[in-house]
Amino acid sequence: MALPTIDTAFIQQFSDNLYVLAQQKGSRIRPFVTEKPMHSKALYFDRIGATDAVKKTTRHQETPVLNSPHSRRKVTLDDFIWADVVDNEDEIRMLIDPKSQYAELAAYAIGRAIDKAIIAAMRGNAVSVDQDDASTNVALPAAQKVALSASGLTLAKIQAAKQIFDDAEVPEEDRVWLFSSKQLNTDLLGINQITSADYNTVKALVRGDIDTWMGFKWVRTQLLDKDTSLVRYNLAFSKRAVGLMIAKDITSKMSERPDLNYAMQVHCSSTFGSTRIEDVGVVEIACQE
Repeated sequence: MALPTIDTAFIQQFSDNLYVLAQQKGSRIRPFVTEKPMHSKALYFDRIGATDAVKKTTRHQETPVLNSPHSRRKVTLDDFIWADVVDNEDEIRMLIDPKSQYAELAAYAIGRAIDKAIIAAMRGNAVSVDQDDASTNVALPAAQKVALSASGLTLAKIQAAKQIFDDAEVPEEDRVWLFSSKQLNTDLLGINQITSADYNTVKALVRGDIDTWMGFKWVRTQLLDKDTSLVRYNLAFSKRAVGLMIAKDITSKMSERPDLNYAMQVHCSSTFGSTRIEDVGVVEIACQE
């Protein structure tokens, strides 16, 4: 078991603040998916498919019954916890009370766990449930993937993803693109074919002056999957196509631990699950890094 590391913040360090090391501060993706609280045992996103109108050809024609196709995507919940302990003696030796920073770190960690669950749901198998409660694993279709072609993020790949959405009539609002720093800073800024206007837009995107381009809201995260051959999988999606079910939102507690000489424990937990509600609303884009 790893030894506690809190001694590095003891008073001999001459610091009046705990320095929180660089990390993603919570969830960046959660605001852009369809969130649903859980109030029952049934953990599903219910779906209804398209039907075609029937032409009326005679007077007093019999009313058609179209039987709109209903289906469900099942959500599996997982529990996540974070905890650490501050001894009374630690606080005596330190210039500060570290418990608030520990709670902050806990919330950051749970937020990143939410993002990882959403990313895994988009790329992994969704569980479809029929009217007889039979479950089937549904992989992201090949038609929803933009191939590698031994290149990074190119303008052609962005256009291809947009074309996939447009062909499927995915709503133009609430489209999101998840990328890592490499895709914008190196790939797009290195494309000579981009028109000067688009190039200026990309530079503004990199600087953070804007966050929307080509119909997508661009959200950077280094949590996207990268395989051993250094292929990073960007994800483009529609808000309505990705679901997050929250059974218990992030909850933090501090309490004494009598079994640990009344040390103060900082505890954080949450229960949630994610699924791909609609396949046509998610596109995976492979980019060489």
